[in-house]
Amino acid sequence: MGAVGLPDRDKVYARSTANVSVEEFGGRVVRDDRGVAVGISLVNSRITDSELGQLEELNGLKTLDLGGTRITDAGLSHLAKLVHLETLSLHSTLVTDKGLLHLTGLARLKTLWLGETSVTDRGVAELNRALPECQVSRSG
Repeated sequence: MGAVGLPDRDKVYARSTANVSVEEFGGRVVRDDRGVAVGISLVNSRITDSELGQLEELNGLKTLDLGGTRITDAGLSHLAKLVHLETLSLHSTLVTDKGLLHLTGLARLKTLWLGETSVTDRGVAELNRALPECQVSRSG
């Protein structure tokens, strides 16, 4: 925290920059009453793997929807820092079993949508061993 209980300048910058970036990609940001980004929807947006790195600083993020994007396994490496993530949608993306390894440290992840991906039963089973509380859906 900065002086007089205000958020650190860098965190404020990250919050405002994320909003601009997400909107540039055609997405939406949901914020809590303190202005912290808690949900982001980038459904069918043009975001790339490398651009996902811009979300790494949003450690309060609880929900992220990347459905219908061109995100691959490489892009999922940027999500490993989102330790408060509870819901993640990767439906209709280019992710595979290999990419799921980047998610195994997300202990709070409760819901994961993987419909229309190349993820196999084996990949889901490995993820469930690491995250037994996570419900994985491979439909629609």
